[in-house]
Amino acid sequence: MIGQHNFTLMFARAIRAATPDSQLVAAKKMTGAAASTPTGQQIARMERELHHFRLK
Repeated sequence: MIGQHNFTLMFARAIRAATPDSQLVAAKKMTGAAASTPTGQQIARMERELHHFRLK
């Protein structure tokens, strides 16, 4: 993904779909703060900041 400069969800899903099961690693179960997902407000803030940096 880094080499292609493509960080989209669709590209990540395509890579996942093309990867044989024998090369996949089992996902770890996360607990505590690491398991929490960002709120809608946090996502909106990140999107605004990203947009701001793209304009520079």
